[in-house]
Amino acid sequence: MVALAGAGGTTPARADAPVPAPGGITCAPPPASGTAATVTVGQVACQELTTHLLGNGVSAPFEYYVPPQCDPALGVRCPVLYLLHGFGGDYTEMLGKPGTTSSAWIQAETKQPPAGFESHPWDYADPAKWQPAPSDLGIILVAPLGQTLAGGYGPQGGMDSYYADWNPRYALGGDQQRYPTPPPKFESFI
Repeated sequence: MVALAGAGGTTPARADAPVPAPGGITCAPPPASGTAATVTVGQVACQELTTHLLGNGVSAPFEYYVPPQCDPALGVRCPVLYLLHGFGGDYTEMLGKPGTTSSAWIQAETKQPPAGFESHPWDYADPAKWQPAPSDLGIILVAPLGQTLAGGYGPQGGMDSYYADWNPRYALGGDQQRYPTPPPKFESFI
């Protein structure tokens, strides 16, 4: 069990609700205040947290994958990679649907294309053709739902997308308390 607390902040309310999770996916509800959320290990899972950066207590769904060697019960520290989709997409483009492990991002944790020059690299777009990697990567993958407005990106005033929860400046004080990861060094290039 890892504590996944809701994000807090003083940003003014901007939206009543984000776009719902895509494709009929039902995410685990936000944990009650002060309680830990159950972390699924070894397959894609969907979780909601409550944020005040997107509006007044708006749920913010995201998918994640925790590889077996990063199981919180083991007490190990693993890096976290945030997979950000495009303006019109959703997080299922990154990790697939909950309960799966077929995404190329997940397959790349334990497999790799053949090493060396390849005259037909497009033949290896499908991870089923990859070979076992010499060692597992051990990276936690997180894919937030960045499409928080119906239809995605809105180029006119009042339709700005809400990325605050996944901004590197937020990460400086955010996820590192929830997962046993070392603090990032974003301040050196922001």
